[in-house]
Amino acid sequence: MSGLTWKLLIIADHAGLRSELRRMLEHGSERRYELVEAETGAAGVRCLNAGDAAPDCVLLAHEPPSLDALEVLAALRAARPVPPCPVVILPVTVVDGRELERAALRAGAMECVERSSLNAQALTRAVENAIDRFAPWRTMRGFARGTDSQSTAQAAVEHTESSRAQLEAVINAMADGVVVFDMARNVVLLNEAEARISGFANAAEMKRDLAFFAEFYELSFDDGRPLPVEEWPISRVLRGETITYWRLRARRRDTGQEWHIDFSGAPVRDEAGRQVLAIIITRDITNHVRAEQALRESEARAHHAAAKAEAESRLLDAVLEAVPAGIIVADASGKLVRMNPANERLWGTAPRSGSVDECREWKGWWADGSERHGRRLEPREWAMARALRGDITPGDIVEIEPFDAPGTRRTMLNSAAPVRDAAGRILGGVVAQMDITARVEAEAAVRRIEERHRLVSRATNDVIWDWDLETNRLEWNEAVLAHFGCTREELGPTVDAWYSRIHPEDRDRVVAGIHAAIDGGQEGWTDEYRFRRSDGSYAAFLDRGYIGRDASGRAVRMIGWMLDLTERRRAEAALRESKERFEALADNISQLAWMADETGWIFWYNQRWFDYTGTTFDEMKGWGWQKVHHPDHLQRVVERFTRHLATGEVWEDTFPLRSKTGEYRWFLSRARPIRDDTGQVRRWFGTNTDITAQLEAEAKLKEALRARDEFLSIASHELKTPLTSLKLQLQMMQRRTERGDQRAYEPERVGKLVEQSNRQLARLARLVDDMLDIARIQTGRLVIEPRRVDAVELTREVLERLSPHLAEAGTPATLEVPERLEAEWDRFRIEQVVTNLLTNAMRYGDHKPVDVKLRSQDGRILLSVRDQGLGIAKESQERIFNRFERAISASDVSGLGLGLFISRQIVEAHGGRIWVESEGPGRGATFFVELLAFPDFNRLKQAELQTAAFEPHQAWRLGLQRRGTTLVNQ
Repeated sequence: MSGLTWKLLIIADHAGLRSELRRMLEHGSERRYELVEAETGAAGVRCLNAGDAAPDCVLLAHEPPSLDALEVLAALRAARPVPPCPVVILPVTVVDGRELERAALRAGAMECVERSSLNAQALTRAVENAIDRFAPWRTMRGFARGTDSQSTAQAAVEHTESSRAQLEAVINAMADGVVVFDMARNVVLLNEAEARISGFANAAEMKRDLAFFAEFYELSFDDGRPLPVEEWPISRVLRGETITYWRLRARRRDTGQEWHIDFSGAPVRDEAGRQVLAIIITRDITNHVRAEQALRESEARAHHAAAKAEAESRLLDAVLEAVPAGIIVADASGKLVRMNPANERLWGTAPRSGSVDECREWKGWWADGSERHGRRLEPREWAMARALRGDITPGDIVEIEPFDAPGTRRTMLNSAAPVRDAAGRILGGVVAQMDITARVEAEAAVRRIEERHRLVSRATNDVIWDWDLETNRLEWNEAVLAHFGCTREELGPTVDAWYSRIHPEDRDRVVAGIHAAIDGGQEGWTDEYRFRRSDGSYAAFLDRGYIGRDASGRAVRMIGWMLDLTERRRAEAALRESKERFEALADNISQLAWMADETGWIFWYNQRWFDYTGTTFDEMKGWGWQKVHHPDHLQRVVERFTRHLATGEVWEDTFPLRSKTGEYRWFLSRARPIRDDTGQVRRWFGTNTDITAQLEAEAKLKEALRARDEFLSIASHELKTPLTSLKLQLQMMQRRTERGDQRAYEPERVGKLVEQSNRQLARLARLVDDMLDIARIQTGRLVIEPRRVDAVELTREVLERLSPHLAEAGTPATLEVPERLEAEWDRFRIEQVVTNLLTNAMRYGDHKPVDVKLRSQDGRILLSVRDQGLGIAKESQERIFNRFERAISASDVSGLGLGLFISRQIVEAHGGRIWVESEGPGRGATFFVELLAFPDFNRLKQAELQTAAFEPHQAWRLGLQRRGTTLVNQ
């Protein structure tokens, strides 16, 4: 390399590429080049290994399969660890570029240039960078040879010092950092650029060993993963590896400074191939990395903007598809680029005109009533052409001839505007077209009607006025007397008299509207306002006027009529009042109500429906009511309702509806058809009546009837049993006496008969007493007469009274009581409770001992009766206190099943409680009665009254009677 002339070796198979590279080098830089060419990779390798002076740089083309740049680099490295000169790779395609660049840099190339970006400037810059980056390797080889020279010591020293000076000069001229380590991991040489990149003041501060750098620096990958020291670039180069373009993130531990560095490195070997040095080249790419990040963010924003633009484009497509107006879009030259379906419906299949001049194919005539009315439009008169010139066209009225319907015409209202960029330049134009043929025909019909109105103005009852706009004179018909209460003469011929009678709040609006119609070229005007009568009152009028114009379009006359809206307003008010009354009535009836059209689509519900279901109209409209129906009944209800919709018959059904709490209640639902004068069903009116309470009452009634029948069956059986036994005893006695049998009169036989008769009569008495108690309980007349009693004495007395029966049943009883327990109870009723418990113990005790205990604590007395008999299942322990319930079948034991029920009512009337405990069948049972020793019967009476007030639906309440005063359920 001498002066400004660099020797370059071009290795390329394609002659055209070699010629192009030569041209770029000759014209792309002031530097002179000596160019040598090789057509194949093998020729290039031979040239480099020939022993001649190595070129300053090699331009190696990648043209597989004839010329593979990676194979050439591999051949060069086979002869020496580092190529004799820098290599620049020229990829052919962008697709191969990125992958090839990474592979080539790993193989020892210094630069890569993509074919798509290859130009003279890029090529010369790549050559200069490659030569600049290769300079340390070129010099280090000479330096290494000097350090290992076997010549004389003096020559070696001189050579080494010369090489070192040369090397320092080269690396200090480089912008990249260069640092050289010996095999002892000490820095032997570095440039100032390296010190600057590494954050040191000068190169001298950095002449340390690797351990120093490991203490002060940490390296990591871009994703933050730390890189151990043994994997640092210098560590790998010291192991003999070559590294190219390894990007890492560096951080100084002492200052916290962070930056991104691109590392390249290679071992330096002597002539014998032994590694003697390691060289690392660093480049601060922090700004480059930040630029890449900014570029990625910019690309992300661009991608987002593109996505947004795409979404807006799709939105525009949807709008163009849906809008009813015909839309045409053209570019700045007038070429039609877009027409929506509505435009095709207006024009038929239209040609895609390429410019404004080509619009001659589109046939149109002016139809705006001006002097040009009827003249065909020139191409540059179309709204699109004017928009492309920068005009905004609010509405051209033209007649067109559709392409698919020759000879027919349609009246169109065309509006157009230019499309501009941010700088205001016109990019194109947009035209919107609406078919107003029907409107124009309707307006023509109105004009004809106005002509007829002129003829019949005197015959009508409406107020008609005729305003001569040229003389400003106003005339009225005779109807003003009926509507205004004044004559035409009193009203006056001027328009000011008319304006003065308009309500002050309406006047400015009405006057402005009239003049806007006249001055704006309109054909008519309409408004509603209040007009003062002669008596000072105001009436509402609908006023409609039509404007007559001369041939030039100037307004010359305006004729109108005023319709008195008083009766209509009264009718509307009455209708609103009727509607409000209906809604108030419908919202306050107890039923849910709704209305549907003839197809069953429900369009109205009363407020009760929403209060009950907790839904909204949007949820329930149409057939949404199915959401609150029970799924088990829905199909049946829908099928039946649909069938009645088809036949027009009154519909009735019963089904459950879900409330807002999730509870289902039963409703009786009916709907009647509402027909018009022809008998056609126009709508349905339906109601849903809550019959849950009725159904529950019916169920309770059925249960009561069942209980009654069961009671009568049991009672007849229980009553008949002692009567039958008594009857048999008496019949036997009668037969004996009729036969004259003297034994019939024996005292022992008579006594036994009397005893058995008394026993059956006692049984009948108990049954009758139970039935009477039930009647008293149901009517609220169970008598409670509290008095001072000794609970111990009461219990003993009952036990003694029943002791013969207990002995006969083989059921011995034990009594464990204190000496005395004072209480204030109804003695008769509590004896009844104790008797019932002991009687049950005899029936179900399985002839085993019965334990009776009485004890007190904290003002309460607890009675327990424990047997060792049949026991009671857990699920039956609450049920047996109901009417007619037993623990075992009625066929297994006699009785009405009322004893425990009556006992509970008596105990609760004393403010106490009764319950049973049993571990199950065959394990016996213990009945407990807990009573206050001295109940507050006045408080119990008040509590009974409050309970009755809160629970009025109960069939009966237990009454209390104290000292002859009976409390009856209210």
